[in-house]
Amino acid sequence: MLGAIKGVPAVLSGEMRDTVQLNPVAVYGLEKFFGKEDRAEIMRAMPGISSILPKGGEAIWGNLTWAPDDDPEIGDTYGSTLKYAPKNGTIVPMNMTVTDSLKFLLDTSDEWYRNQIAQNYSHGVALSRKEIEVCISRHRCCDGVELWLMGLKGKRTQPLQMDQPS
Repeated sequence: MLGAIKGVPAVLSGEMRDTVQLNPVAVYGLEKFFGKEDRAEIMRAMPGISSILPKGGEAIWGNLTWAPDDDPEIGDTYGSTLKYAPKNGTIVPMNMTVTDSLKFLLDTSDEWYRNQIAQNYSHGVALSRKEIEVCISRHRCCDGVELWLMGLKGKRTQPLQMDQPS
């Protein structure tokens, strides 16, 4: 329900090892006949992959200095979801949090994909009653028809932006 970090590299670069289970012949065919950009386009066209993009931002996944699953003995953080390693003394871009990664993904994607994500998915956290009410009022189907799921209006039930049963 909160997504998975592995969805980001899948739709960003077409990396399929963690998100698609294929036999070795299919993997060879995909890598031989389709470049990374083509594979990324294929992954973006699969709505199932976009539905597992991480939700909750830094409140759930951490930031560049902290993450909930950090091990104090390691001294590094898992809050950095896209990490760049220097190669041959090159200058690398800054590491990115979940929020930065999603922004980077949308900034570098085609307009149709940005619209698909904006219309169908929400990745934030509602921290007050007013924010929950705003989220509930905005969740409608693409054609404007309201759905009633679990007593709430919504096309996607994002647990971090809805009332929870008590």
